[in-house]
This record gives sequence, C-alpha cells and structure tokens, in this order.
Amino acid sequence: MKKINKLAFLLMCLGISLCLVSCGNKEQDESDTTKNQVTKDYDLLIYNTDKEIAESFEKMCDDYTSRTGIITKAITTPEDEEANTHLGSYMNSGEAPDIYTVNSMQELNKWQSAGAVLDFSNATETDFKEIVNKIPVSIRLSSNTVDNFGLPCTLKGYGYVVDPKMISSLFGADKYRYVLEDLKKCTYEEFESFINALEFYIESGSIYEFYLNDNSYKFLDRRSGLAENLNAIFAFPAGTPSYTGFNILNSALAYRFNSAAEAHVASDETINSLQNIFSSFARALSLLTSSVSTKNGGMSRGMEIVNSVTNSPTQALKSFVNGQALFLVADNSIYDSMFLLDSSLANRVSLLPIKIPETIGEDVASNLEDGTYRQSIAVSVPMYFVINAKSDEKHQKLAQDFLVWFKTSELAQKYIMQEFKFIPYDLKESSAIDNQLSRKMVEYVSSKLFLPAVCNGLPEFMPEELGKAIIDKYYILPSWYLDEYELISQEAIGMWLRMR
Repeated sequence: MKKINKLAFLLMCLGISLCLVSCGNKEQDESDTTKNQVTKDYDLLIYNTDKEIAESFEKMCDDYTSRTGIITKAITTPEDEEANTHLGSYMNSGEAPDIYTVNSMQELNKWQSAGAVLDFSNATETDFKEIVNKIPVSIRLSSNTVDNFGLPCTLKGYGYVVDPKMISSLFGADKYRYVLEDLKKCTYEEFESFINALEFYIESGSIYEFYLNDNSYKFLDRRSGLAENLNAIFAFPAGTPSYTGFNILNSALAYRFNSAAEAHVASDETINSLQNIFSSFARALSLLTSSVSTKNGGMSRGMEIVNSVTNSPTQALKSFVNGQALFLVADNSIYDSMFLLDSSLANRVSLLPIKIPETIGEDVASNLEDGTYRQSIAVSVPMYFVINAKSDEKHQKLAQDFLVWFKTSELAQKYIMQEFKFIPYDLKESSAIDNQLSRKMVEYVSSKLFLPAVCNGLPEFMPEELGKAIIDKYYILPSWYLDEYELISQEAIGMWLRMR
C-alpha cells in the first residue's frame, strides 16, 4: 500500500512538472508573439525618402487625416541615414509602410524580389486605375515593359539652357524668337554648322551664312552687348561623370529605346547592335567639348576642361551666368542656384534639346514620330510612390485612396507645387510654376516632345562608370577622329554587357 502511494505521489509530481513546463512554454510563446507585434496608432503608413520635404510632407498627411478621418502617419529618412537602409529596417519590422518611395530600377528590383511591390493591374479601386493607366509608357516604373508599379512624383528635364537675351545680342532683337524656335527644331547637322560658325565668330569675328531648320542666318556684323562676354560656346562640367553618362547619354539612347524598362530587358544581341547609337553619342560629345568655358577662359579638350577647380558644376554655372558661354548643360533643378546668382537671367532663360546625330537606317524607337526626336528633351522621374503588396487588402485600398487624393485634390496640388516644388507629369498649364526652367520643361511634356530617361534602365553604375572612362581616356585628347567614336562605342557596349 505504501508502495502504491509512493508511486502515485511520483506520478503527481511528474504531472505538475509537465504542466509547469507547458505553461512556461506558452508564456514564452505569447511573449515572443507580443514582441513581434507593434501597436499601431495609425491607419496608413507612408515612407518618404525626400529629406528636403520632410516637414511639409508630414503636414500634408496630417491634413489628409483631418479631412478623411484616416489616421495617416508619414516617415522620412533622417538626415544622417541612408534611405535604402532606413527603409529596409521598416520593411523588416512590424511597421512596414503601405506606401513608400522608389528612386531607381535597382530599388524596384530589390523590393520586387521581396514581394513588396503591387502591380497596378491588380489594383482594386476604379479611380486609382484610371489615373495609373494614363501614365505615359516612357516614364512608367516598370522592369519588364509591361507592368506598371509606380506613381511618378515629379519630373526632371535635361537640355541646353540658353539666355534669349544672348541670342538677341548675336542676331538682333527682331530675330531672337525665330532663332530659338529654329534651334529647337533644327537637325544635328545644322546645329553643328551653327556651332562651327559661332566658334569662328568668337575667335576672329568672321561671319558666314548657316541654316537652322532650313532658314538662313548670319551673326551681327559686330559683337556687342552680352555677346562681347562670350569666350566659348558651352558651359559643361566635363570632369563630372554624370553630365556625360546621364545628361547626354539619355538623349542618345532614346533614339532606340521607348523606356528605361526596354533598355533594362535588352538582349545581348540588341546591346551589340548599338554601335551606331554610341558612335552618334561620341560625335555629339566631340562637338560639345570643342568649345568649353572654364575659369581660365574658353578651352577645347584637354586636362583643363576636366579639372574640378577650373571647370566644376559651380564654375560652369558661373560661366553661363556671366555670359561667357551660350549654352549650359543642365536640368531644371539648376534654377534655384541660378536665381541666387542672377534672378533676372533665371526668370528669362529657355531650354533647348540636346542634339544627337540621327543614324540613317538605324532602328528607331516606336514612339518617335518623324521630326520629334530632334525637338524633344529627355525627362526622368526622380521618385515614384509604390504600394506595398504585403499590406493586407484593407490597407492596399487605403493606399490607393490616398494616392487618388494626392493626384486629384486641390489641397494636395498646392503642397505638390508650392511646398514640394514637384512638377506633375500630367500638368498642362505651367503658369503656376515659379521655376522658369520647369515651365519650359512642362511645355515640352504637354506637347509630347519628351524622351525617356533610358539610363535608369542601365546597370546601376554604368552611366557613372562610362562617364569616368570617357573623361579619363578621351576628354584629355585634343583631337578626335572616327577611331575615337568607334572606341567609345565599343567601351559602352562592353561595359553594358559586363555590368548587367
């Protein structure tokens, strides 16, 4: 009997122990679960990578909350942190954003691989679908030419900035409007003749007839006014790789590709067939670097034009503002810096296409109608809004509703244009924009005279690396011949194939 009682006692102790272990494990599991859950005090979380608009972006989201009752929280990358890293920490936490910004094809690929990018063809809200279906193909965020993943936030346009007053000094007040219009429409060959004529005019005062858009022109008999300051034709920071590998290359590649996505998925065969395109790019660079205004005066190719002291982006802007160069290679974001140096100049400048030779017999991008290529500027989208495909159905709907409000409401438009200084891709009336260069860019976009930023579809570091290679090997050579064009073409094609 004592043995039986003893056995019962041991079994009872074992049961209690198992129960305690079980309870302990359950409490531990509950603790771990609680640790991975975040108590959310908002309905919609939006991540913004543009640090310059942090305060006003948060205020806009607060206004959205007050008008809709949807508690919307905005997060912006802190000043001292890198956007991708900071966003990644949110993505891997219990606080993944429902909307976030993507700035490049590489970022798109990263978040696509993580399953965090909603294909807009899977959108559920009719109003949202109507908006995104109207985004021009050439500026869509896509990695495969078919899908549509992002809502463009703003635009950036690249071209030759020119002062109409300088044109007036060269041709006369009665002709400058016609000259500007014909410079926009002229062929590359006509532009090249104009540049050669202007070089002679600056160096020796020699005058001869040339044609722009089939119209005959001559410079005034004597240099006067602003034209007296000219020491070269281009203000171009040749030693800064992005100006060569992005600003100019975009216009060259747009002759063949309809979008960055098309370049992103280009086959080896297609890339190898681009010899003529890259040779045309090299020919345009040869003309561009034949007459560059630097700190020490007008220069042709050589160490002087790639030196960061004598020809930095800041120095190039100063050369243009001081009337020492006719054209400044830039985009519309240069306006604020220009305004600080000369507000009158900044408020009258115009924007012209970067001229690239058109290759006869070359396959042409299907979205180019006859004559539109030479009249168009390259346009990029620095930032897109993307919806997180990992958010549940309810939050994806809230995200779509917010983006519809962002695109259509009067209040959001005030934030976009007045606070953020963004340029909507579908803006028709440019008068509300206080940036003269952005106004000119909108005129091109609304007239459908714009080219895609094809470089965004190239391997991540290729535009910069190609720019560096051209600077190191070719800009330092005084003379270029057909061999240099072919070598630059081979360099570009080989780099693309290696880096893709």
